[in-house]
Amino acid sequence: MAHNSLDNVVIVGGGTAGWITAIMAKSFLPNSKITLIESEEIGILGAGEGTTPYFYQFLLNAGISISEFIVETGATIKNGIKFTNWNGDNEYYYHNFPVKDPSLNPVFSFFNPYHVLNVVKNTPKNTLDFVSLLNESNKAPFTKQLSVEMNSLSTFAFHFDAQKVATYFKKIAIQRGVVRIEGKVTSINEDENKNIKSLQINDQFNIGCDFVFDCSGFKRLIIGNHYSSKYVDYSDRLPVNKALPFFLPAEKLEDIAPYTESIAMKYGWLWKIPLQHRYGCGYVFDSNKITAEEAKTEVEKLFNITLESTRTLSFTAGYCETPWVNNCVAIGLSAGFIEPLEATSIWTSLICLEEIFHDLNGLKKQDQSLIEEFNMSFKIINQEIFEFIFFHYMGDRDDTSFWHHFKNSDIIPENLKKLLTKWDTRVLKYRDFGSFDTFTLDNWFPVAYGINKINKEVMKNTAIENNLERLLNDEFQKFETYIKNVSKNCMTNSYFLKLNGVK
Repeated sequence: MAHNSLDNVVIVGGGTAGWITAIMAKSFLPNSKITLIESEEIGILGAGEGTTPYFYQFLLNAGISISEFIVETGATIKNGIKFTNWNGDNEYYYHNFPVKDPSLNPVFSFFNPYHVLNVVKNTPKNTLDFVSLLNESNKAPFTKQLSVEMNSLSTFAFHFDAQKVATYFKKIAIQRGVVRIEGKVTSINEDENKNIKSLQINDQFNIGCDFVFDCSGFKRLIIGNHYSSKYVDYSDRLPVNKALPFFLPAEKLEDIAPYTESIAMKYGWLWKIPLQHRYGCGYVFDSNKITAEEAKTEVEKLFNITLESTRTLSFTAGYCETPWVNNCVAIGLSAGFIEPLEATSIWTSLICLEEIFHDLNGLKKQDQSLIEEFNMSFKIINQEIFEFIFFHYMGDRDDTSFWHHFKNSDIIPENLKKLLTKWDTRVLKYRDFGSFDTFTLDNWFPVAYGINKINKEVMKNTAIENNLERLLNDEFQKFETYIKNVSKNCMTNSYFLKLNGVK
């Protein structure tokens, strides 16, 4: 018999995912007892330090002060991602978050005319759009007349210190009434329908539960070990499986870049995330091709530094086929992890939590149709993330066996093959992309242009067929001038941080 109340909600695991879940659970279920179980001995992974615009919306919805968040977590603005050397030519391109002001990104009903004209005019990839101009000047998407609490010119996210975020969110959650218990789950007790009725902590006492969130990270303590949810493994096609994390000294506040940099390496890629007090970095590599020591040597040569540790984090690209089973749902790394390239982990967690809490009556009844719908949505979102991530690796770089792997047509996802076939004969259109709009044309185009997957002849023909010469000769120039002028009026990342209390 399903539970018909949510008096006792238990979250297993802390970290960013656990404490975000706790804050949202307390917000949607203010009369329920929300308990989070975590162990200082286990600690948290603390590697993910980049987000998407969904995270900013979470802060607003949760009533969390933006300025306080920035000061407490070492946060900086993130406009998007700079991809360096992904074609093996030491050039770069940006994949930025979408602009909000229509005058900065005009579109036709099916495609973006400026995408077409950028290709026809052979515009450098690093000046594709308004947000790229901001990035080149280390600027945030705000004029001095717009505060962060008001409308920004483009969507944005944050970089942050993951350890500090977990600590900060823990403080907020406990202030709001969430109960934290130090300890480990040592056994799980079910009722006759295999719903979890209680969790034993440290072999000493039981905690009753009506609903459980498994936020135990890669251990997948409940959804994997207990419920044996099948893991859909993408590692044969996305072979990066280890990360070598390290820190670099921070730039001066005035020089902090408003983007994550993703640098293509010989056997994977490296993230470089600017915070107020340091860079958070990590080499994500295929351990079947190189050892951690070899990865360390490659990093040391790139930055002319000496790393003291070869501590690595291990993961398998993929997701749980059924992250929601009975009265338990996995959130965060326990539900799956495609890989860190587009900072999708926290974003996926927020999407899942919103869907879970959207229908509280269905949640209380553990409605099977709701569970099946959620699991199907989760599957589609992860498939779309996988396809988009895979696409990034399909550029011109081919100097090692790692990069050559992505030239094998047998491993290219079928949906991606269909998209590439379409784009050989016509421009990319908004309707080409997934049912969940996980990534849209405005995400796919800069990556496609960045890795040289745009058919320039098709673009030229489209410009002629749609009478874009007028734009090409007149309006395009006006548009370029307009976005340059708007970007000049935007504040620097450092000014934005100082405006929000950073010393």
